[in-house]
Parts: sequence; structure tokens; C-alpha cells
Amino acid sequence: MRIDSFSNTAWCDLGIVILKIYSKSKWESRKLLLLDKNPDESNELPVVNVYVCDKDDSVFEEVNSYREKIMLKGLYLGHHFGESARLRVIDDYNIAISHSEPDEVIRWYVTKYVLNIFSLKENIMYLKGGAVEYKGKAFLILGRGGSGKTELIKELCKNSVKFISNTHLLVKTEEEAKVKGINSNVRVRKNGKDEFIPVYDLYGDNVCFDYTSIGGIFWFKYKIDGESNIRELKPDEIFYNMQFFSEATINWEMKEDIADYCESDPNIFKNNIAAIYDRLKMLSNLKSYYLNLDIHTSDGLNKTLSLMETMAAG
Repeated sequence: MRIDSFSNTAWCDLGIVILKIYSKSKWESRKLLLLDKNPDESNELPVVNVYVCDKDDSVFEEVNSYREKIMLKGLYLGHHFGESARLRVIDDYNIAISHSEPDEVIRWYVTKYVLNIFSLKENIMYLKGGAVEYKGKAFLILGRGGSGKTELIKELCKNSVKFISNTHLLVKTEEEAKVKGINSNVRVRKNGKDEFIPVYDLYGDNVCFDYTSIGGIFWFKYKIDGESNIRELKPDEIFYNMQFFSEATINWEMKEDIADYCESDPNIFKNNIAAIYDRLKMLSNLKSYYLNLDIHTSDGLNKTLSLMETMAAG
């Protein structure tokens, strides 16, 4: 791989790490929020270089990791596989890929992999979920896939609530639990199709990307029978649900990737997973509620906002 063969660069902000994407020509992406320059003007955040290569580039001659091998059979897309792709994780700061649509690989795999690895490096809890800010406090919006988290966030943000994240949550658990999201394109469903829209186009200035103290956690399940059900969750209830439906390593099936990062050493792997679970247990002690309601009704919306008001006040 010759570095001088890449004539174009673009940047992608992941909150705790920056992607610098090298390609041989300028390309557009509807799935990624690509920037013309490094958004980290202070140059304090680490940078991971992503090289968009030709499929026959010599960098792919050596295939070692689980993911490098499995991508040859089909592109990783959450829980699905599509067109074959080439991947080479050179080291923590350099990744090579090849695919007819490189933003597919970057959004659905590289972003998640890099956030998993750098969360481990920075002792940060990485969760799949949403969050909003209300009166100086952040509220995590968690739940199973298809539970209506996005709809809850959309309705809350129409009512004096600020958007933090729709998918990626980065949580610091030292001393006081704080969360931040990342500035990215948000996937929305329109007419049965996925569209990817920049956060600011959806919410304007009604956004918050700074670390914000967490006021509580909502485990959400949308319902339409009109009867709002809200109850406080015990720590073990929220822990096990977060473990299987929110913790990023399990949710995006990254255990093989983490094991390769740990060089298949059982003790190193154990230490990293134990650190993740310790942070998850700390989060489980925050005030948590199960919201089983229709957020589109005045009853569901008002009860949710009232609960947020009480929790924000401490």
C-alpha cells in the first residue's frame, strides 16, 4: 500500500477518536458525516487512519483476524452479511478496507470497531442506545431493537429537550456518570426506506455533544393501547437488560474482534470484559424506570416529562 497514491482525505468525528479517511478520489457518502478538515482543532483526540484501497492491494495479502476472514465471505452489517469486502487491521491506528461502497464498511463495522477499542483504552462505557438532555441532566433511552427509542427521542425533542444521541453512547463512570453522543448522520425511516440525515438538519441547534451528568435511565417499550405503565427498575433488572441489549460488544457481536485485539490472551480478554461489566454495574445503580407507553399521546408524553422533571431536580 503506497500512501502517496491516496489523493483525497475526509474526516469523521467519533467523539473520543477521529477517523481520517484516505481515498484515491473524492467521494460522497449519505451514510457518513464526512468533514473537509479535522474537527478536533486542538488535536487532542487520537486519529485512526482508514485507507480505502483497491481489492487487490498488497496490504490484503496477509489475513489474520476473525473479521478479516469473515468479511471475505460477506460484509458485516449488524447481524447480516452482504457483498464480500476486504479488511486489514494493520494496528490500532491504521485500517485498510476495500468495497464498492466503502461507507457501508465504515459505518457498519469500522466505526463500531474503533469505538469499542478506544472505549477500552479510555476506560469509557460504550453503549448502543439514545440519550437526551433536560435541565442540565442526561437521560439514557435504552431498549431492545424496534422498541420505539427513536420515536421517544423525536417527541421529547419537540418539548424543551435536547438531542444527545440516537445510537452511540460514550459514558464516563469515574466519580460521576456522564454521557456524550457523537455528531453523525442519523438513520431515519421514510416511506419504508432508510435515509441518513445530519443531526443538525433534524434538530437544529437543539443538540448537546458535551459530557453531561446522567440523571437516570429509561428502558423503553412503545405500546398503543393507551394505558401508560411506568415503574422503577431494580439494579439487577436494568443490569441484565443493558448487558444483552445495550452493551456494545455483545450487541454488535464484537467479542471475536475484542479477542483478536487482546491477541487471544485469555487473561487480557478477561480483564477487559471485567472492566466493561464493572462500569455496567455502576450504571445499574442509577435511577432507572421502565416506560411502557405511547409517547404520541398527551398522557404518555406528559408522564415522561413529569418524571424527567422530578429526576432532574434530584
